[in-house]
Order: sequence, then C-alpha cells, then structure tokens
Amino acid sequence: MKKIILAAFASAVFAIGAMAQYRPSVIVSAGYQGANISGFENSKIASGARAGVAVDFGLLNSGAMELSIQPGLNFSMKGLSFGDKEKVKNSLYYIDLPILANLRFGVTDDLNAFVNAGPYLAYGIGGSAKVGDNKDKTNPFKETTIAGKSLRAYNPFDWGLQVGAGLEYQRVMLSVGAQFGMYDVTHNYTVDIPVVGKKTFGDTNKNSAFFVTAGYRF
Repeated sequence: MKKIILAAFASAVFAIGAMAQYRPSVIVSAGYQGANISGFENSKIASGARAGVAVDFGLLNSGAMELSIQPGLNFSMKGLSFGDKEKVKNSLYYIDLPILANLRFGVTDDLNAFVNAGPYLAYGIGGSAKVGDNKDKTNPFKETTIAGKSLRAYNPFDWGLQVGAGLEYQRVMLSVGAQFGMYDVTHNYTVDIPVVGKKTFGDTNKNSAFFVTAGYRF
C-alpha cells in the first residue's frame, strides 16, 4: 500500500511538471502547529511544530492573478493532550505530502495574497507519550504482539483535506492553514463473542490540525 501511494504521488508530480508553463519556484517554511484527534472525550490541543518544502508550478498567469500547483513534503507533529498544562500528551510525528491548487492575487507591486486547497497523504514515522515529567519515546505506530495477536496504538497512514491562505511580501511568506483528516488513525478491535458473534470495539478517531508558518520563496 505504501509503495502504491508513493508511486501515485511521484506520478502526479511528474504530470504537474509536464503541465507547468512557467519556471517553478521552491518554498521552504516552518512554524507552529496545534493538533487534536476526534473521538477522545475531554481531549485538548497538543502543541507541536511543522516544517517543510513545496515546489510551486505555475499553470496560468493573467498578470494580476496566478494559478499554480504546489506538491510538498512536510514534517508534521500531531496528537492530543489531556489535563491542565498538557499533563498527558501523545505526540505523533508524520511525513505528509499535500498537493495543493494555489491561487495568488496581486495586491500591490510587492505584496500578494493567496489561498490554496487540496488533498494530503501522510505516514507516521514515530512519536512519544508524556505523562507528567515522564516521557516514553516508544513508536506509537509500531506493531507489538500480545497473546499472539499483532496490535498497535495508531495506524501509520492518514489522508484528508488541507486548506490555507496567506500573504507574500517580496518572497517572504506568512501562512495559516488547517488539515482535516478523513481516515481512522486508531486501531479498532474485532472480537468473536459466543452467541453474539463478531463485534468491533473502538471509536472513529481522525486527525485535525491548524498551523501558522513563515516561509521564503526561492
């Protein structure tokens, strides 16, 4: 599955490059990201970081407005927390691959505004769990065997929708955005109960995040 997703993303990037009419630019960015996971009662926002790079392929340019496609690669911290002052915090580290349609408007000669939206794919690479001052760096995506059954706390794959907006002044960029996960990132368990039959336990839990980043276009 992972190879298929990565191959599809590589094919999309190649196709975008073939379509592009203008010289592409590279955008690097980093900033704050707040995240949560739906389905957990009384959970709170977990603070983290986001950093990455995107390639901007211009498709159409009318002078005052430009349409482009932006495939990117980001390190993204997600998760959730419980209690006051984040006494309990689960951090999930992802590599995510958004493919955004970006519309940029000229405000003045030096200032542009932009909005973007598109799907993202993500894969969990690690994380940590903090309870008070104790921090466990065990990979929450790693499978463990319990009573002969392979289990893990979180599914590593994730996908959803990303939206954003921002300003660009002389190649310096300030962006805000959000991600809305569409995939259940927790593991639901199926148990075969006598008389009742097979029953699945577990809620549907999906990632969500918002971010504020500063960047530069090369």
